[in-house]
Amino acid sequence: TDECGVSHYKRATDRIIGGRDAKKGEFPWMISVQVKHPHSPGFVVTCGAAIINTHWVLTAAHCLENVDKNDLQIVAGAHDIKDWTEGMSKHTVSKLIAHHDYNKHDFGVNDIALIKVNQEFRFNASKWLQNSVCLPAEDYNARGRSATATGWGAAAHYRPPARILKAIDMPVLNQDECRLKHIDYVFLKDTQICCGGQLDRDTCFGDSGGPVIEMVNNRAVLVGITVGSPQKEDCGVESWPGIYTDVTKYIKWINDNMKG
Repeated sequence: TDECGVSHYKRATDRIIGGRDAKKGEFPWMISVQVKHPHSPGFVVTCGAAIINTHWVLTAAHCLENVDKNDLQIVAGAHDIKDWTEGMSKHTVSKLIAHHDYNKHDFGVNDIALIKVNQEFRFNASKWLQNSVCLPAEDYNARGRSATATGWGAAAHYRPPARILKAIDMPVLNQDECRLKHIDYVFLKDTQICCGGQLDRDTCFGDSGGPVIEMVNNRAVLVGITVGSPQKEDCGVESWPGIYTDVTKYIKWINDNMKG
């Protein structure tokens, strides 16, 4: 939309480690992906996602493994995930599309998925607590810049998720720099980007599928989708950058599948 990537709320100047609480409305494209609890009423927050237009959100394919669309709930406009307030909305799901070449045994490769909701996101009517993020141009290069990740993930390993949406700024590393950081990163594909690698500045468990944005001409552009870290034992570990799906490599896939 013409208003994509615009936050109508003041951005702050200054489960995300070393991050900060987001301001309400600061990241209006942020989605909470929730799955029906298997043993009790209600839903469990499992992943993040980003609104890309009135009916579609973008997330990670691994968030949809073994999940039925009828067991999903998409929550928009949230800030405190436990506090239902004006501007929030719940949406049921009409379609799940994980990338056809996603393979859970090949870490983070083609880890991207689309979710279509039945009830449209209403940007203006939600007092702009909901809005879409801009998709990047296919030739946009996110590397060598600073990006911001958001999520409700745990602030440290074995701790419960946060109630308030968190945000963290991280450097996006060049591919060779990332591969040099650790021997395990030789697998890094050109369809992935690598962020962080500084002590206590990392996304963490529960932030999977959530957006990584860069600001371009005062608009938020979706450059990455949180996949995780090959250092599975902990997060925010120095010299272990996080791995993210490079959205620029999937623009055609996104557009083709939204048409289908």
